[in-house]
Amino acid sequence: MTEILHFFSLLSEVQLIVGLAISTSAIAILRDWRWNLFFLLVQYILAGLLISSSVLLSIALIKILMGAITTLILYWTARSVAVSRAGRGEEKSPVLADGMGLPLRFLSVLLGALVITTLQVRYPVPAVDSFINAGTYWLLGTGLVIIMLTKEPFRMGLGILLFQSGFELLYVVLEPSLVVIGLTGGITLLTALLISYLTTANMVPWSDERVPEPHSMRAVDEAIRTLLASVRPEAEAPSQEGEG
Repeated sequence: MTEILHFFSLLSEVQLIVGLAISTSAIAILRDWRWNLFFLLVQYILAGLLISSSVLLSIALIKILMGAITTLILYWTARSVAVSRAGRGEEKSPVLADGMGLPLRFLSVLLGALVITTLQVRYPVPAVDSFINAGTYWLLGTGLVIIMLTKEPFRMGLGILLFQSGFELLYVVLEPSLVVIGLTGGITLLTALLISYLTTANMVPWSDERVPEPHSMRAVDEAIRTLLASVRPEAEAPSQEGEG
């Protein structure tokens, strides 16, 4: 791990921006969850190193650490869902097919890159240097592209995390304090936990049937029925003992 961080620390700011563009675009184009999480971690490392020249090194390291924990949470969730689906003879992936092929995703990312590049030149963020400006626009833009390209909780969550990372990149530079990085890091971890819940609820079946949408009335109804079914045997046990 130390050798990896040393390698990234040797990169110039231009190389960091190029790396951010490549890693975020790869998340939008590729569907394999392992590659998605790998490039998500790379993005967090590059974003942390990008702000290291503008804030204290400890703040940049905290951002990288929060990103690593977030990636670990999502990896554990995706791995668990993949193993569960493989045991039922289904496709071993936490991401269902959405019918959108690779060429269409690539074209969408290319169009998004054109829009992002135009916006960051015409409407630069004041009070920050050009590299922070470019990194912020790339993370915000690619995050929105991913959100628009999918309806799956796992990949949509990745888009939300990229969007949050872009916001953090800008806000931490404007307000470089441990309180701010702790607050934004906590929000990122809570988002990762929510993504984990929605991914599991969307993929793991409930009694041989696919679980209903977590926010639907059917999900609430089945949850209540399951709770009542678990309570009734406990209530019937004393009465049976009394009869005996």
